[in-house]
Amino acid sequence: MIAIEITQELKDLNKDLLGRYNVGTITELNSVPKSFYSPTYFNGQRTDGYHTLDNSIHQADGFYELVEPVFDSSIEKLGKIIFNGTTFTYKVSLLAEDEIERNTEVDESLDSASTTYKNHKENGVKLFDRVYSLIQRNLNSGDLTPNQAKTIAQYFYPILEPLYKGQWHLVKLSLDAETPPVNAKFLFVFNKVQGWVDNYILNNY
Repeated sequence: MIAIEITQELKDLNKDLLGRYNVGTITELNSVPKSFYSPTYFNGQRTDGYHTLDNSIHQADGFYELVEPVFDSSIEKLGKIIFNGTTFTYKVSLLAEDEIERNTEVDESLDSASTTYKNHKENGVKLFDRVYSLIQRNLNSGDLTPNQAKTIAQYFYPILEPLYKGQWHLVKLSLDAETPPVNAKFLFVFNKVQGWVDNYILNNY
């Protein structure tokens, strides 16, 4: 990043680039312009390839690097752009006490929220696997036929899929909206799953 302090001469020569800025303001630019009407290099004429000229010409016209200073964002903030004699930089000022407190509260809230959400996702994946392990065990033991196991697995998949995103309440809403199965073996699995979801929400929300 670079910056330049706007003068009336620069505005008049480079209306397309600098005309909208007020005289005396310091303006940020991504880079030295490729074409520029320089007040010191062939004054009044457009110079194409201006960005390839020696840096001394850029500085003579007012272009200097914009350097972000090292600062502690927990107690300091960046202010207006100033010129320190060799580069442009940002003025650093101390945060007010209430600003520090607000930033701290936001940071703590974000950290806590992120941790909670991560835990819900991890526990959701565990329950998803637990349900399908239950179906597999009942199949292995002969309590479910292959067709029954397949039907139950297909039934629960769309209901439980939000667990992978930690969306336990969505799963509960879906289960509560379902009519409990009539088949006793199917109902056994359904009640197990609904109980696990209800208990998790009761204890973690």
